[in-house]
Amino acid sequence: MQILQGLSMKKAGRPKKETEQVCVRCEMDLINALDSLRDQEEDQPNRPEMVRRIIERYLEDQNG
Repeated sequence: MQILQGLSMKKAGRPKKETEQVCVRCEMDLINALDSLRDQEEDQPNRPEMVRRIIERYLEDQNG
């Protein structure tokens, strides 16, 4: 087996972006409503992605 030296391997995972984690606790009614919205999406995003989409849509509507 040949060992390659001097080559850097890319790390797995999300690309680095300037982000900050936001944690919220929600009542089950809100979680169930969020999950219902997720089910309506073609790609069925996870909860954090659905929350991002909801916020982005809201902001787009507010900014016209």
